[in-house]
Amino acid sequence: MRVKIYVISLSDAQQRRDHVRSQLAGAELPWEIVDAVRAEDRLVQQMLEESRKSSKWHKSLRAGEVACYMSHVRVWQKMLDEGVESALILEDDFQLKKPVDEIVRILLGFQSEYDMIKLFGTPRKSRCLEKRAADGQSYELHQAFSIKGITVAQWVRATAVPRLIAKAQKMERPIDMDFKHHWEYPMKIYHLIPAMVDEVSAQLGGSSIGQRKTKKTGKQLLKRWAAKCQYYGNCIKHYYF
Repeated sequence: MRVKIYVISLSDAQQRRDHVRSQLAGAELPWEIVDAVRAEDRLVQQMLEESRKSSKWHKSLRAGEVACYMSHVRVWQKMLDEGVESALILEDDFQLKKPVDEIVRILLGFQSEYDMIKLFGTPRKSRCLEKRAADGQSYELHQAFSIKGITVAQWVRATAVPRLIAKAQKMERPIDMDFKHHWEYPMKIYHLIPAMVDEVSAQLGGSSIGQRKTKKTGKQLLKRWAAKCQYYGNCIKHYYF
């Protein structure tokens, strides 16, 4: 199986790139830093215009959110172009809890069918699908009632990439919110427990996207409430039935 590690990073984010190199120094697996799409890119602005027609998100997407999504699309396309069968896709504010080669060996040991495994975050409610032992520890693959947000680290199979790219053609939510709505692809997205990656954006100067929480209008609040009701209804359907 051809496996590769991709790290998304802005070309001028020197501190973050130095952090990436220190984290992956000595890795046996091939890895590559992929230039992130910039928020001021012309294609980002075009996509912003299209996203304003969305009925699935309670406010307009920001340029940074669109650029983040497009950066992941760039990596997914590289997977296809390079014939990579499974990839560990990281954003440059990741902090590994184990050497990356050990993490990948753990992931490769799971036999369950899946499209993506998230390596960051522990869901509040989940059920174990598979257990395996490695290095004297137990690792579990969990189906979450509600997938955790933040796209700092995920293990992706190439068989899922065409669906991911097709979904991205019409960006209606931030990428992590689209992952949470996995039934729309459809995708089998699970969590690795314990999580193997932390997010350290604050220590590296903060997020380039900025704070998502902003003051909302009454119409936006109503739209958000309706979307949440629909979301949790789908969570119940896909978790219990």
